[in-house]
Amino acid sequence: MSEKNTDTQINLTSNPISYLLPKGRRQSQARGNRLVSKSGKVNLRASKVPQKRERFLADLFISLIDAKWRWVFALYSAGFIFSWSFFGSAWLLIVWLRLKYDNGVICVDNVDSWTSAFLFSVETRLPLDMEVDRSQTLMFSKHAVVGPHDGLLSFMFRVGDVRKSQLLDVAISVHCFSFRTTATGEEILVSQQELPITTEHGIEVGEQIRPFLLMPLTIVHVIDDRSPLYELGAQDLAVSRMEIIAVLEGCVESTGMVTQAKTSFLAEEILWGQRFLPISIFRSNKMDLSSFDKTYHVRTPLMSAKEYERLEQKGIQVEELSNGNCDCNVWILREPGSSTKTPLTNCNNYKCDIV
Repeated sequence: MSEKNTDTQINLTSNPISYLLPKGRRQSQARGNRLVSKSGKVNLRASKVPQKRERFLADLFISLIDAKWRWVFALYSAGFIFSWSFFGSAWLLIVWLRLKYDNGVICVDNVDSWTSAFLFSVETRLPLDMEVDRSQTLMFSKHAVVGPHDGLLSFMFRVGDVRKSQLLDVAISVHCFSFRTTATGEEILVSQQELPITTEHGIEVGEQIRPFLLMPLTIVHVIDDRSPLYELGAQDLAVSRMEIIAVLEGCVESTGMVTQAKTSFLAEEILWGQRFLPISIFRSNKMDLSSFDKTYHVRTPLMSAKEYERLEQKGIQVEELSNGNCDCNVWILREPGSSTKTPLTNCNNYKCDIV
């Protein structure tokens, strides 16, 4: 990070987003840097955004609207002057070619100089058409993860907005499509289900949530008996033909237009036993998004949520066993009142030395 090593890190809330402040500074003083001012202005800015220039250029229309007014006037004036000059020159060339090679036929009246051609272009030019694609600056994590959340096995992914101008009336939904392959090699849709979701440490749960997208959010789907992932363990999920689609909709603050961003996660893009790294906020109210896609390992049973609940009901403890030199983890079952350990899965890695 660009901050000095003397900065210390504290948590703003239970959400794993941290705040950097100078050593010795009181926490209450640090909160003087408001995320949103009393007048409603958002003070939070994104930093270290992956492919930031490409994202903002792909969304050029909104970038111009969010720019300072002097840049807006300068760019629009230059654009119109270039457009008028280009088409004025084109009209003058057409008139000259028709007069010289078409027996003096006049196709445009009163255009006999570049000045008159320029004025004719001003009168007849078409307005500049700029495509609006606000979704280019909305980010989804490259991978989704499966790990414990509040003691429950959960499917999670991240979403964020790198612009300072906010989306209004944001709505997020998640859909799961399951397929199977027939004997003839055809893929058939077996089921389509909208998943109940919430935000990390949020209280709103539903098939569509409406969060305030001020900073990156971790979207959580608890894997319970209503979930299509309920009977899938790590190995089952890896070979499943499943696609989970995330949809984000919102209203652009500066134009009032509705935008939509979508992404999907295949089985190989879902990391089992991982959680997302925290996102840091500096005292200058800049978010460090370099860890937006980064994950770390957490203790997670390799079995399905259904099997794990069944073992817990029987009082069977599930433990992770590793000697520290392994490239994989082995989970074992311990019967109540017994020292016998039963391996849940076999580790076939020759580097492992687990007994």
